[in-house]
Amino acid sequence: MQIALFCPFVHWPAHFATDLELAFDHRAAGDAVTMLACDGELPVCDVNLAHNPGWCDICVKRRGRGERLLPEGVVVEPLLRHLPAGAQVPSFPHFANRHELAAYQLDGFDIGAAAFSSLVMLLRDPDPDLDRHAESLRGLLTTAYLVHTAMGAYLDTHHVDRVYVFNPRFSSTRGVLRASTRRGVPCIAHEVGADLTRYALYPNVFPHDRAHANRDIDNLWNAEDDAVRRELGARYYRDKIVGIETYGNSFVAGHQPGLLPPGWDPAKRNIVAFTSSEDEYLALGPEWENPIYPNELTAVQEIVRSLADAPEDVHLFVRVHPNLTGIDCSQTRGLRALDHPRVTVIPAESPVSTYAMLREAWKIVTFGSTVGIEAVFWGIPSVLAGIAWYGDLGGTYNPATHEEVMALLGADLAPKDPLPALKYGLFSARFGTPYRHYRATSRDGGEFRGVDVWYRDDLENNA
Repeated sequence: MQIALFCPFVHWPAHFATDLELAFDHRAAGDAVTMLACDGELPVCDVNLAHNPGWCDICVKRRGRGERLLPEGVVVEPLLRHLPAGAQVPSFPHFANRHELAAYQLDGFDIGAAAFSSLVMLLRDPDPDLDRHAESLRGLLTTAYLVHTAMGAYLDTHHVDRVYVFNPRFSSTRGVLRASTRRGVPCIAHEVGADLTRYALYPNVFPHDRAHANRDIDNLWNAEDDAVRRELGARYYRDKIVGIETYGNSFVAGHQPGLLPPGWDPAKRNIVAFTSSEDEYLALGPEWENPIYPNELTAVQEIVRSLADAPEDVHLFVRVHPNLTGIDCSQTRGLRALDHPRVTVIPAESPVSTYAMLREAWKIVTFGSTVGIEAVFWGIPSVLAGIAWYGDLGGTYNPATHEEVMALLGADLAPKDPLPALKYGLFSARFGTPYRHYRATSRDGGEFRGVDVWYRDDLENNA
């Protein structure tokens, strides 16, 4: 087979390790392997928005260390070498808002969504000021255009049986998926697996594809003995509640066990709204668009405005996701500004225990946070007012309108069957393919075939 991998940067170790893993195994199997890379030619990328030349130098140096560990015969060359002669970057329009940007297409390529996905990830703001960040946005659009155009030209002039690319939601990667599928060439996206020992592959779809996830959830569940799968599924939730995380960074590590927020009255019907960090799920297409609310901030604001219709003893606690600690964006500013006598906002950095609130809540409402399915496991009624991986499994109450949200929040709800939570827990603990050549030592690095490709000595002289 003729294999092409696009490797735009190496600074996210697990993803470059997956590139190396795939290149090594294909070449060892006798396949022809070409690694299409960046030697600093892209105007910006998802780890170097300012195009710092020193950071580019470190990237190229680290990639070289990894390349030397591959079998003989792997070809490495810059993707932009294949840009057609005379290709001109277009003049991009002015975008009045994020919706115009996300909807913008160029010759059928969803270039606006690609740039928007990167911009919100880099700024950690789901609704960034597009005028303020116009230069960064133009850089991301230009990168997306160049990658899409060069990849299309490469596939038009080379026989390729399969393309691999890291998560194609981004400016520097989405064009690879679109150029490949347009030409009928299978494109396999890769992402991290259930933990640092695994990677996952997604043929011709984003890693966020819900149908793909649902098939994997069922396949993993059906492949195990019933007692084993139930124990593994339950262990996932028991580990999370004590701060054991598969990626080593627990969001509850700074929480004080058992600590409830000031004003928590057990005699009242306490509802907890758990937010998520929206920047992780924007610009992924219609299946990830909340059918009820345009965003989480608006969702919470609408729920607060409708509290007058809820029973008088209902109190709403809004837990801002700990992943937003230190982030000043439209979402966090709006949540901090909530002011209502029956509403308490718990900031992202608060030591109040997420799990103490979860266990004591009358019910919870989420918009995609994993806490929504954790509640199902612990026997707490869970209302999903948005889109989530687990939304199709049957464990949550899934309203279709704001009126249905408020009706559920005001009603006495019975906990649902925990089986969907067990299935999701097993999936979260086991999905993906084990690495054979890479051993992660942390989220920030590891060893490929016994060599630390990402050692930090090079940072002092180049960054």
